[in-house]
Amino acid sequence: MKKYIILLTLPIILWSCEGLNLAHLEGAAGGMVKPTSAEASKGLKEALKIGLNKGVGNLSIKDGFWGDAAKRILLPAEVLKIEKDLKSLPIVGKEYDRMIENMNHGAEEAVGLAKDVFIDAVTKMTVKDALGILTGGDGAATNYLKKVTTSSLEAKFQPVIKKSLDKIGVTKTGTQSLLHTICLLPRK
Repeated sequence: MKKYIILLTLPIILWSCEGLNLAHLEGAAGGMVKPTSAEASKGLKEALKIGLNKGVGNLSIKDGFWGDAAKRILLPAEVLKIEKDLKSLPIVGKEYDRMIENMNHGAEEAVGLAKDVFIDAVTKMTVKDALGILTGGDGAATNYLKKVTTSSLEAKFQPVIKKSLDKIGVTKTGTQSLLHTICLLPRK
């Protein structure tokens, strides 16, 4: 379950920080006075809030994940290696695709819950945090958000993802469970 939550949060973080190229701020003032650390922090917070609102808005709509192959959430690499074999099994084939689709629709539902967590993280960001993002290079904003939001996001997403997976019986125990079937497959 934790892997699914992490897989869900990464697209949100990446989408919200996509295009947030802050390198152009360096020297952007030209002959003007450079902004203070507090002003730069305030500007960064505002930019992140705008990006988060846009990212959450785009991902929380119907087919926000499922309808876009670039954003679609897939199972971990270990499972993808045997995907063709899984789909060929009578018990698993049709259920496998349904599970992936339901997982993505669950993510679309859950992502709306992320907005408040991310906005809170940005609001509580210190000047030191903001300067770390501004000077930290590629991935600094993503790393900051990941560090300060992961536990809250896991707590919020877990029930929604579980409900989504429960719809098709992925999380139930017994021999009919898709995950149970996957776990019993011989390793190549």
